[in-house]
Amino acid sequence: MVGMWSANATTKNIKWRLEIYDGVNVTMAHIHLGNASTNGPPIVYLVPGGNAAQNSTLPMLMPPRSGSNLVFSGTFRPSDVGAPLNGTTMTDLIDTFVAGGAYVNIHTTTYPAGEVRGQIEWQA
Repeated sequence: MVGMWSANATTKNIKWRLEIYDGVNVTMAHIHLGNASTNGPPIVYLVPGGNAAQNSTLPMLMPPRSGSNLVFSGTFRPSDVGAPLNGTTMTDLIDTFVAGGAYVNIHTTTYPAGEVRGQIEWQA
């Protein structure tokens, strides 16, 4: 499985697109807080979408999705960001991305902790 996340920001929100190639039983995807050597908490629900990532029961796709080219897209605002960044500004969120402080994690039934992980590489 291969995943590619792309996004662009305005002063109010971030519009994103996640493409998953050869995905098998994809259950969820999130933006997590953490650098390349850290397993951090989810701060934004991407798939399935939802409110701020703050509770311990994460929403999942039911049934899980499989396919050669799965495409998901959406928009989130700083108010959708969960702890420990809840209450963040768009500027601070983008600064976290630019500094390599967040990653996208794609979860599956086979790898519930995450099958594909990639650092967000954001250019200011």
